[in-house]
Amino acid sequence: MNTLKPMGRRDVVLSGAALATISAVPGSAAATAPVAPLAPLSGWHRATAAELEPLIGQRFRAHSPETGPVALRLVAVEPVQSGAARPAQLPRPEGVIAVFDSPDKAPLVEAGHRVLRLSHARLGSADLFIGPVRERDGSDLLEIVLN
Repeated sequence: MNTLKPMGRRDVVLSGAALATISAVPGSAAATAPVAPLAPLSGWHRATAAELEPLIGQRFRAHSPETGPVALRLVAVEPVQSGAARPAQLPRPEGVIAVFDSPDKAPLVEAGHRVLRLSHARLGSADLFIGPVRERDGSDLLEIVLN
């Protein structure tokens, strides 16, 4: 007897089963294309704007002892060119500004600028300095500057 464990949405997405299921549908475009797993990125401490751009719209997990877990969505990435003055020993060739939003961001905005643990399946986890940025319309976004 084959007993299958029910899979939640997260299990399907993380396991790649969704792609495998689509690939198995006869006549679908995906059935003829090979399915390659997504490679891990170079991590938070080396990620460039070009690596982060494809992650726009994806969910990230923020956590601190004061605020608990909060799901964030990456909404923008901007490279910061330092020019010739950029120290050669920095782990990336350019700075990166990553901007996040969330309907549940209020505790993070109220907490102000702070270090918290930010996680993503392809980037891993890192303790990063994040802070609120006020928009012209009065709303707040959360911003991380990676150097």
